[in-house]
Amino acid sequence: MKRFRPYRISQEIRDRYADVSLHPSDFIYPYFVVEGKGIKEPVASMEGVFRFSVDELLRDLEALSIRQIDKILLFGVIPPEKKDETGSEGLSPDSIVCRAVRAVKRRFPGIIVFTDVCLCEYTSHGHCGIIRGHDVEND
Repeated sequence: MKRFRPYRISQEIRDRYADVSLHPSDFIYPYFVVEGKGIKEPVASMEGVFRFSVDELLRDLEALSIRQIDKILLFGVIPPEKKDETGSEGLSPDSIVCRAVRAVKRRFPGIIVFTDVCLCEYTSHGHCGIIRGHDVEND
């Protein structure tokens, strides 16, 4: 049996023999986008997380690019009056997420943008798909 104590003797040696290393480019930064202008409001249940209007999202991305994070994930947050049984706002080419993607790609073409495709935010019932009978169809 071999003990690996020599590999733990200092931070430099631990770093040299570490199996895993993370870099800023390994991360995908989540953003919640909302309608409006000049909005940066905290999400009460998640410390340090905010909802951004598109203009404020672009401002925040300036700082993110300095940290060398080049991937983001957008979640749309829509008002209740835009929600319906089928989540149709999630399919709209003018939804808050689609507008945010276009704005980000215009201003930061090198940022990779992922989007949340779950319907739960867009449906009036909050499920991840369309309800047919007693089943949620989310395939």
